[in-house]
Amino acid sequence: MRAGELIGPYVLERVLGHGQATVTWLARHPAWGAPLVVQLLDSGDPARGPYLRNAARASAAVHGDNCVQVREVQETRRGPALVMDLIDGPTMAEWVRDSAPKLPVALDAFRGVLSAVEGCHRAGWIHRDLKPANVLMDLSGKRVAAYLTGFELARARSDPPEPPGPVGTPGYVAPEQWVQGDHADERSDIFGLGCILYTLVAGRPPFRGVDSEAQQEAIRTGDFVPAARCAVALAPELSLLLGSMLDPVARRRPQSVADVRAALGTVPLSRAGPPPPAPAFGRWAPSSLPVVTTPVPARARSVLRGEDWMFLVVPMLVLMAGWMVRLAIG
Repeated sequence: MRAGELIGPYVLERVLGHGQATVTWLARHPAWGAPLVVQLLDSGDPARGPYLRNAARASAAVHGDNCVQVREVQETRRGPALVMDLIDGPTMAEWVRDSAPKLPVALDAFRGVLSAVEGCHRAGWIHRDLKPANVLMDLSGKRVAAYLTGFELARARSDPPEPPGPVGTPGYVAPEQWVQGDHADERSDIFGLGCILYTLVAGRPPFRGVDSEAQQEAIRTGDFVPAARCAVALAPELSLLLGSMLDPVARRRPQSVADVRAALGTVPLSRAGPPPPAPAFGRWAPSSLPVVTTPVPARARSVLRGEDWMFLVVPMLVLMAGWMVRLAIG
């Protein structure tokens, strides 16, 4: 496709970006004049067409202020083309990388993503591809606003079973979804939300690896650096919330977006006390397990307190007295 070509009545102006198999254009309707986005397949691979149609299906079912809306689907020689609202800003991944937002601003943006995912679940859909690259940021107002996109892999609860295999982006996929895509439920999206929140507060994704298998092994074992180590002023309550959202066992995560929102409402913006103890081997111990601590004797905690002075002062006085006697005799 080239600038100036038509997709239905829409005139393509310039390329905004590329996805895994798609290209996104800035376009205008000649009568309306307002800018829109047209997303179409980057190649003529017909196997990718159902993903775009699925995104249109999901967008039609999910209505929310924080979701990028698909207005219509145009058929082209390359397959379907989605006509969507324009969010003129970076992805959340780019915003975090370039701006390092302060915690209150980051949490404000995250609440917008929470609202969008809650709308998906209310409509009976699981997003299945939650990650910072699928969130667009509008920075034009007094407050930042986040908009969820990337519905190509979304699945309705009423959809028929899928062929075996993983679905989603490595490094952001809950273990149960990586085993079988249609095993994903609301708690799988909670895991993806945990990856987004971690990136917002720590400035980096939680799970790293040399390849997708290494990333998913880290996810399966819960092997990630606690966010409190990446952001030293982070409140322990927020670090604990992240640990529960990223738990590899679905039943130990918050069970709904409402649970996450309620927990987030109790989190202070900065740490009021000492940092939480570092988990063994860099892995986050599930919150359901007891934390065992060994009592520290009072004498070890404060050597120079109260009667403990005598154990230092008396020997020093004896030594000084002996030294003065020797000087007098000499």
